Amino acid sequence: MTQQNIPSEQNEQKQKPIYLWFLMGLLVLALLGGGGYLYYKYANKPNDNANKANVNGAVVAEKHLLTAEDKEQYGIQANLNGEITYTNVNGTLIPSIVIDPNSRPLDTDGDRLSDEEEATQKTDPNNPDTDGDLIYDGDEVLVWKTDPAKADTDEDGFDDGAEVKGGYNPLGTGLLNTAQ
Repeated sequence: MTQQNIPSEQNEQKQKPIYLWFLMGLLVLALLGGGGYLYYKYANKPNDNANKANVNGAVVAEKHLLTAEDKEQYGIQANLNGEITYTNVNGTLIPSIVIDPNSRPLDTDGDRLSDEEEATQKTDPNNPDTDGDLIYDGDEVLVWKTDPAKADTDEDGFDDGAEVKGGYNPLGTGLLNTAQ
């Protein structure tokens, strides 16, 4: 036998560190892989409470269908359907309400009065400004409290639209800020 074929103590010591490094590398990869898996499975999971909001002491879902209580609280007509979403902005819950367009009453002329309300007010459901005073019928009823079928509600000789544009009260004398 030659000297090269006989394993020496020196050769064995050189081979052991290679195997140790290889085993340590496999151990590190296994630990990193296992840690990554655990993070993905548990730590990266969305918090169930993150999608909830606290309203009047009760935890509610971030988005839910409008309830009768919501409609009463926010002044929404009982016959309308929709969803409400609460957004937490610096600790303050801001409601966003989306009304289902299929539940809205028909408003053919788009003046904010339904065709049913137009019939009650005796206005034209196909004309957003029935009396031609340059104020939409819906604004006359909902904002200015004037008569949408009469161009000059207070009969002072000036159309309601001209009075509002000039800053005057369309319901009587004085400026708009004195209107009740």
